[in-house]
Amino acid sequence: AIAVSATGSLNVENSGIVTTGGFASAMSLFGTELSTFRFVNSGTIRNGGVTASLAFLPDTADTIATIANSGTISSAVENRAALRIDQFNVAAAKLTLNNSGILEASGLGGAGLELNAQPTSSIALDLVNSGTIRANGGGQTFFGNRPSSLSGLAIGVLISAGHSTGSTITNTATGLIE
Repeated sequence: AIAVSATGSLNVENSGIVTTGGFASAMSLFGTELSTFRFVNSGTIRNGGVTASLAFLPDTADTIATIANSGTISSAVENRAALRIDQFNVAAAKLTLNNSGILEASGLGGAGLELNAQPTSSIALDLVNSGTIRANGGGQTFFGNRPSSLSGLAIGVLISAGHSTGSTITNTATGLIE
């Protein structure tokens, strides 16, 4: 439904309704040579979730990415996260994510929140959850009729932070991760 691409700075806010059918993300955000990234959602993004593919400036020590969700971001698509963030370069970055809303994946093998950084990069995550992060679509087995099978689990929070110098996950008393 929405695709945004930017260089240098990327700032996206949603307070309405964004939806899509099929297998695509409802919102795709692409940033290159970023010094700042900001995504704020107080509305509803459904069916395909949000995918952010970010490449930060390599020589900017204080690159900051900020995500705040007080609305609902959901995906019913198989093997897709409600909110997925990918970092595609070796720059160090800090990602601050505040969720007081709902991140929900209801498709098989989905994730409520997925963060992926290159193995050679360094991303520090500061996640504060006072809302709900959930993956309730169940797992699945691929190639189950063969000698080896591959299973895809439904995971609330999936983080692969490369050479992270430190990440913090705070699930407050009102927070639910499942």
